[in-house]
Amino acid sequence: MQTKSVVVPFFILVIVLASGMCTEQEKNLTAIKLGDQVYEFSTNLYDSVKVKTNDEAGIKELFDNSENVCIKFDNSSSTDNAYFAVVGYNIVFKLTRYYSKQGKTMKFSVCQTNETTIWLKGPETGAQENSVTLIDNTVVVQGTDFHELELAGDKLVLTVFGINSLK
Repeated sequence: MQTKSVVVPFFILVIVLASGMCTEQEKNLTAIKLGDQVYEFSTNLYDSVKVKTNDEAGIKELFDNSENVCIKFDNSSSTDNAYFAVVGYNIVFKLTRYYSKQGKTMKFSVCQTNETTIWLKGPETGAQENSVTLIDNTVVVQGTDFHELELAGDKLVLTVFGINSLK
């Protein structure tokens, strides 16, 4: 009888401890493979795909049909300029590789004409939300802090890749 009274509390303790260890781990994905190319990202892509976008198909079509893309930003903030350097580089590097593998040359430059435009907005230069928004031939990529801007930049890349969700 004494054995039963010790065994039952022991099993209850084991169940309580095991249930504490079985918490769901957060999914983390920082690379994707398209064809034979692996694209590395600095953010969790499960978070990036959640960034608000108003027209994913329109953004992909705009880039697929463009040969020249210019990048626009307000350079009045040295903080945002540093953010734009990182986010802009990541966008250009990934999209250049992506289109090159498709046999297409994509030129990126600073805006001077009415080309397809990526307009970067940061916390000190007009970002009002975390989003990727298509307005005519301009894709506004904005984030209210550096991390959110990185997520939005990665969302643009995923959108152009045709990736709208992850499992």
